[in-house]
Amino acid sequence: MSRTEYYSLVAGLREYALDADTKGFDARAIIAEILENVSRADARQVRLLYGYYDCENLISLRNGRTAHNALGNFTREELEQQLRDPRRLPPLVAREIVSRAYGESDHRIADSRLWDSFAAWQGQVNGGAFTPTVLYRNGKPFDFTYGPISQYGDYCANVTADNFSALLDSFYEEREQAERVKQKGQDLVKTATNARDRVRRKIVAQEKEYAACLDRDHLRICGELITANLYRMERGQRKLMAENYYEEGCPAMDIPLDVRLSPQENAARYFKQYAKAKTAEKMLTEQLTKGREELRYLESVVQELQQAESEQDFNDIRTELTDGGYIRQRGKKQPGFQRASKPREFRSSAGLRILVGRNNRQNDKLTTKEGQKWDIWLHTQKIHGSHVLLCTDGAEPDEQSLHEAAVLAAYYSQARSG
Repeated sequence: MSRTEYYSLVAGLREYALDADTKGFDARAIIAEILENVSRADARQVRLLYGYYDCENLISLRNGRTAHNALGNFTREELEQQLRDPRRLPPLVAREIVSRAYGESDHRIADSRLWDSFAAWQGQVNGGAFTPTVLYRNGKPFDFTYGPISQYGDYCANVTADNFSALLDSFYEEREQAERVKQKGQDLVKTATNARDRVRRKIVAQEKEYAACLDRDHLRICGELITANLYRMERGQRKLMAENYYEEGCPAMDIPLDVRLSPQENAARYFKQYAKAKTAEKMLTEQLTKGREELRYLESVVQELQQAESEQDFNDIRTELTDGGYIRQRGKKQPGFQRASKPREFRSSAGLRILVGRNNRQNDKLTTKEGQKWDIWLHTQKIHGSHVLLCTDGAEPDEQSLHEAAVLAAYYSQARSG
């Protein structure tokens, strides 16, 4: 869990349980020793281990009991001060009190409504009405608290836990999972981006070669002019000035020569370069076509990675890149090991199914296998995006369903990121 390994620190500590103050030595001193020797980020995680006792002490304080567990992060006096002084409220709670009073969390002018809202919150705390709550945005946890939060409206979901211990376990487990997924996504994005940029550079170089090939007639003309002027040439000449009878007016033309070659060999060299350029044009045309197709594919992969939502999405794309040779295969491939992923599924206002591909393979499958002849296929024009299938079951779809499917096609495309 910690970002640094503290082998020497741990090795120097005596074994103790969380309630080790009953074992004959001071657990608070041991905790202080740990906090002094770890990083600031890891110190926050150490304090979380004892957050349970803070909750226990807060409930005890609000119920008028004198019991106080010293293993908490706050003394009894600090907890009392936290409750007495509104300026010490956590930002999330302070915004929630303001939001409940005025319907918005950034209201600036205070009146009796604010104090009524604060009194209601204080009554909730005094009554020990704590509900362990995790806040989710876009399916991911981003904060937790001890009661329902309404300030975010529909942009945030409140999910309750059985107790604070379960809340903390769930919250940090999901956060850690999200970090792993994020890291995996970053590695794949880097791989796909590097491959895309490499193909782009290759295409630019090939386009320059292709442009040079198109000017190959100049090489043929040089060879023919040398052949026509063999009678007045000598070995060792550096250039030949001849009349270019291929142009109107027969202007003079300087033709560079290789001093090591005879006039006939110089002519043959130009004809050979001409034939090579003619062959290269055909080969480069094929290579450029393949290169541009590969570039479009890699750009679509980068777009899919930017919109991937789960670890399974990244696993599917990793498999696709591995099969394509962009990622080296590690160990033996285990067929059937990964579970088959499914496309995103939505329902229109009229109840029609809308399927959205998560990657290139799913896009192809939606188009060629799952789609029926009466279904409607949607895709963004001239930019990369997911294939969208509006399942009509043979009926004429309503305009709203078509509009919603089109919105999904635009959302899951490059248009989403501009």
